[in-house]
Amino acid sequence: MESDTDAVTRQSEPDDLQFLTRLLIRAVQALRDEGQTEIACRLAAAAWVALDDARPEEAEKLDSTIRSLTRLDPGRQLEALMSHAAAT
Repeated sequence: MESDTDAVTRQSEPDDLQFLTRLLIRAVQALRDEGQTEIACRLAAAAWVALDDARPEEAEKLDSTIRSLTRLDPGRQLEALMSHAAAT
């Protein structure tokens, strides 16, 4: 896992867009960690749309990120199921 310093320091990315994609991924993951998953998904999706035709390899990184943002951890899955069961 990257440290906070690694997140803002250029690593081995050969171009600026790859570096910016990595920074965006870290930012949306931080938003998710703060309970702002919907905003994180919207930002990642908007970036994916912008990159899909021109830079599909970068768009694929964002696609993977969106999938991870929307995947519930097991504890939250159980909580969601219990809430749904209680509502019906």
